[in-house]
Amino acid sequence: MDRRRVWAAAMFPIGQADVFGELWDGDQLHWTRAAAVAEIEDRVIKMGLLPLDWTRAEGDLIIGRTQAPGNEKLAYAVMVRSAWLPGGEPPTTGDEGAIGGE
Repeated sequence: MDRRRVWAAAMFPIGQADVFGELWDGDQLHWTRAAAVAEIEDRVIKMGLLPLDWTRAEGDLIIGRTQAPGNEKLAYAVMVRSAWLPGGEPPTTGDEGAIGGE
């Protein structure tokens, strides 16, 4: 099986003490960067967080910033990143949800 690159999108609050406190993390992987960008842009629009300013739009990681209109304290970072699907065939032992081989 050939290894394939997939893309994912997430949104994080800026200025929060909890590093692991993402606001939204899409569980949908995409075959293209454009599809992942479209997903996060749709999420930003639905939340009323415009404008969305992308700061880097090349390579395997794209970062953007947005905020609630009129409230600089409600700022968010958005991220679109890529990853490789694992090589080889999927496991058949029923450990799809295992962490660390448990």
